[in-house]
Amino acid sequence: MIIDQNTRDEILASNHPHYLISASAGSGKTTILVEKAFAMIEKKLIQPYQQIAMITFTRLATRQIKDKVKELLPMESTDNKHYLKAIKVITTESFILSEVIKPFIRDAFGKEFPSGEDFVQNYNNIYKFDDFDKGLLQMKGQNVIGSYRDNNKNFTYQLGLEILKKSLNAQRYLKARFQVVMVDEYQDVDYDMHHLYMYLKDELKIRLVIVGDLKQMLYGFRGADAEIMKSLEDDYEFNNYRLIHNFRSHLSIVNYSYQFFEQSLDIPHEENRIRYYSNLDVLKNINMFISEPSTKDDAFVYLFARRNQWGRERTYWENKGFVFIDKTPLNSSYPNYEVLEPVLKLYFDSSHYNIYSMLDDLDVEIKSSTVRKAELLQENLNIDTIKALKQIEEITDRNLLEVEKQNFFETLDKQYSVNFIAEKPKKLALTIHSAKGLEFEHVFINADSFFDFHNNFAKQNHYVAITRAKESLHIVKNGLYESVLNGLGINNSI
Repeated sequence: MIIDQNTRDEILASNHPHYLISASAGSGKTTILVEKAFAMIEKKLIQPYQQIAMITFTRLATRQIKDKVKELLPMESTDNKHYLKAIKVITTESFILSEVIKPFIRDAFGKEFPSGEDFVQNYNNIYKFDDFDKGLLQMKGQNVIGSYRDNNKNFTYQLGLEILKKSLNAQRYLKARFQVVMVDEYQDVDYDMHHLYMYLKDELKIRLVIVGDLKQMLYGFRGADAEIMKSLEDDYEFNNYRLIHNFRSHLSIVNYSYQFFEQSLDIPHEENRIRYYSNLDVLKNINMFISEPSTKDDAFVYLFARRNQWGRERTYWENKGFVFIDKTPLNSSYPNYEVLEPVLKLYFDSSHYNIYSMLDDLDVEIKSSTVRKAELLQENLNIDTIKALKQIEEITDRNLLEVEKQNFFETLDKQYSVNFIAEKPKKLALTIHSAKGLEFEHVFINADSFFDFHNNFAKQNHYVAITRAKESLHIVKNGLYESVLNGLGINNSI
């Protein structure tokens, strides 16, 4: 039985102006977002020329939403193209750049600014600044969109909001194009992003569907703040919903995850799948972990908060066949990562990922000319990488930074292949931050990862980590964690 089915039905059947959905881990938020989008399309709440923007943080999340859209397409419909056409899935960064900044920068700030397509993003230190006007001057004089030195401030979203305020054409465009904007992972937005989304609601009268979970807020270091989502709970224009049913984890793990928050659950379950270990014998702990009853398809993962934790135990885990998913030299902090990641998938995983998959991920129209360029790109990846990068620039109409090209070359090292292949090994090790949005049958964590450098209990880190587990959760206790459990009255005997 789905314990919050009435809530889900109400979300889909209702027609409120704005929605705030608190979606716990494993609650099927991607499904509810897509089903809500379909319901709005079926009710003809958007015109044929309009779209629903579905905005999320990462390319992985956009791919998951796109896959869910295809999976849930109504089988009884004879023409599903209008569903696909009516939904635009896009990252937070791409949305503000492609829909606001690049098309309307000159309309807002004057013809002396370069054309939007001439700008490149570069977040290197030499292009960082302290105030908004310096960022504008840099764009005007060097064609570079940089960033603030203060990670809590978001220049691109500040710029986007200023453009919207100054440009009537930008306002008219967004109002005409997007009747509905859905924003995923709202617990991780910063104040500048929040202000822009509220401008869409308050000034442009665009309908918002916001989904997030404060229990999974991990990005306070770059401006996320729990007060942002809490302020929406008090906004009378939003209808609030809470999704709590977990489709992922065993009931004992679901119950356990809620005991650390005020809104606890008590779902009856016959078997406890939480295993505790002492910190005395690392190898013994690992052997007990991998002896957990499982099938050949089950995935085992060791999660940790800091790399030095992995460094202390790396040899033990690797001897048992665990593969570390390391941070790659080229990563999502670079502005053109979104166009280079599909190329890396093509390079490392050509048996599961072809040029058509790449063009689809790049959002490039599949026609004879682009297919031929993609074929040449694939050929050159193994013989002339420089030429391959030029071809990706031609296909995407992007200018790659020199540092991105250099880091791309370094990322071609086979040690990073596991980051880009579809069929991952069944034994993995990765950071808790990297595991967000993923799931594994069996999860092992040392309780050291639940505490920061000042020995404060990191409740959100803890929640994200333990809710990755589907079948069993294995925790190496320390004194600090044992105190937390005892304080909550949680039986933690080994």
